[in-house]
Amino acid sequence: MLVVSDWSHDVCRAPSEVFRAPYADRVEGLFDGTHDEAAIMEALPPTVEEMLTEEALSRLGDPSSPLVAALAENSRVCGGWAGGARVRLWEEFRITAEPAAAVPLAAWLAGRVPGENPCLVICGANADWRPAG
Repeated sequence: MLVVSDWSHDVCRAPSEVFRAPYADRVEGLFDGTHDEAAIMEALPPTVEEMLTEEALSRLGDPSSPLVAALAENSRVCGGWAGGARVRLWEEFRITAEPAAAVPLAAWLAGRVPGENPCLVICGANADWRPAG
């Protein structure tokens, strides 16, 4: 979420402002769509404290920081997708989507994407989900 928050909210000028070495040099590349969850987790440290700079950690504790505002906005958009948009995709269209792929629909349902009939790109490549029952 931090990488995406920077792309959409410009919360830092360089990854090194948020991520410690050596993660600052690799974190954006890990989220390029070619790495699976296991590869991402293997390349990152086990705790946020090990990954983020002291400055970033202090910004996370400041409710007025742009970083916290960006994460809060992402949370509002994504907050209902697991129980909402992703399930709706299945129930109405029989589309199994990976979790992140339901975010565009969740954003549109929340009124964050304009238009009555937007074009939403939805991928099921990393979906490991089956409807209950």
